[in-house]
Amino acid sequence: MASRRFLRALLVSSVALVAACSGSPEDLRTAEEEVVVCAKGSTVEGIDVSSWQGTIDWTKVKASGKTFAIARISDGTYLDKQFEANWAGIKKVGLVRGAYQFFRPGEDPTALANIVVSKVGKLGDNDLPVTCDVEATDSQTAATILKKLTTWMAVVEAGTGKKPIIYTGKYFWNDNVGSTAWGKSWLWIAAYGPKCPDLPNGWSDWRFFQYSSTGAVSGISGNVDLDVFNGTLADLQALTRSTAAYGAKVTGKAHPATMKAGSTATAWLEVQNVGTATWNASTHLGTTVARDRVSAFADASWAKPDRPGAVTGTVAPGGLEKISFTLHAPAKPGTYVEHFGLVQEGTAWFGDQGGPKDDAVAWTIEVTADGDAGPTDAGATDGGTPPNPNGDAGPTTDAGELSVSTASAGGCTTSGSTTGGAGGIAALLLGLQLLARRRARG
Repeated sequence: MASRRFLRALLVSSVALVAACSGSPEDLRTAEEEVVVCAKGSTVEGIDVSSWQGTIDWTKVKASGKTFAIARISDGTYLDKQFEANWAGIKKVGLVRGAYQFFRPGEDPTALANIVVSKVGKLGDNDLPVTCDVEATDSQTAATILKKLTTWMAVVEAGTGKKPIIYTGKYFWNDNVGSTAWGKSWLWIAAYGPKCPDLPNGWSDWRFFQYSSTGAVSGISGNVDLDVFNGTLADLQALTRSTAAYGAKVTGKAHPATMKAGSTATAWLEVQNVGTATWNASTHLGTTVARDRVSAFADASWAKPDRPGAVTGTVAPGGLEKISFTLHAPAKPGTYVEHFGLVQEGTAWFGDQGGPKDDAVAWTIEVTADGDAGPTDAGATDGGTPPNPNGDAGPTTDAGELSVSTASAGGCTTSGSTTGGAGGIAALLLGLQLLARRRARG
């Protein structure tokens, strides 16, 4: 028994040290924590309905303060008899409208998707993307569910013109689908009880949150599902526009590949206005991944540590703008990855509309100790081939905010943290203390 306790203690020590020295920003404790995500700010209320709610008075629903409604098209191939009336009624009263299909993995996904396309056609302004309601297995394997879901998503996107939303619950998804590949799709999460939902594997944020199935709303007899959208009504409406109000295409960029600690260098990003709205002094370049992240390269010339530059004057649709700014290298040497995107302050992030996406502009900068060899302000320039504003334009990280790689005590390397070797040493000491106590008891 004493030898077994010794081995368990040694295992704890090893796991703690591995957690401290791994490339992941998670430690041993957070690796098992829930991914609970609250709304970023304001939210707006809505509902989702089916034939279970019978005939609905949509005028009263709107008067109750609801801003959006999502109606069921079918349960698999079984058509919802109230869909046409609900689809037309939602539009008539001016609510943002959406539609969903209860996904049946035991049925032909192309046939299911074709039902969706036949019912809603090409979606227009004020229409949300169609939702795939993923909450049944029909005794299918995870691999089969994933394969059929992939087919369904592709057919519906091609037929409706908008990438579908996924509705699911954390435990259903994790236990029966398990894939992290859909994390960039909009998530409609179901969770009854908590104020902030716990997300499935692969997602770090949510668009819609179904928080109750027993709501009472004027104009509807009996219970109805209640939902919130993660944003303002203006944000919601912007997401439904066929042509985005705010969108940009990156046409050139330059940044230093290497900087000495504490030095400064000039960087710039050239973008073309591909949206319908004119840019102005409220159009800023902001830090992303995560949004509003305090940059390690923030300079005193920046408006804020998360706002390196802004548009000067106005830029009409089709126009070009070159945003130049100063990078101030941090004192700590290491490899840093900086992400930037455009934001119309108080209105919308471009990544939520016409792009570029939050991870499209990713700059890797090596910060060397003062006196180390290497270029300082030579720059890494790319102005000839504009990257896809909705695709990759450089290295990205999965960790989220800032990617840092530095040597730490004990020969460990930490990534996603600027704490150096303190975490590794502390974890090792904790493990050794536990080891000593358990051996003493043995």
